[in-house]
Amino acid sequence: MFVTYRPAWVNKDGWPLSWQHYIYGLRHIAREDLRRQLWLSQAHRLSRTEKDGWDEWQRDINRLTEVPKHGG
Repeated sequence: MFVTYRPAWVNKDGWPLSWQHYIYGLRHIAREDLRRQLWLSQAHRLSRTEKDGWDEWQRDINRLTEVPKHGG
């Protein structure tokens, strides 16, 4: 899995360049996966909710994740 997600961080034998690369890489991969799950759940939620409910939910998500609201 590590080689697939971070091919530049491994040597020619497929081992991470260092223990630090491996630990940071695993944490980064996990955060990346959670961001992808959040993105997909937001897309699904948006397609199934009324505007007022969506605005409230999005406001909470933005506050919790410290992500600014995009758009106008």
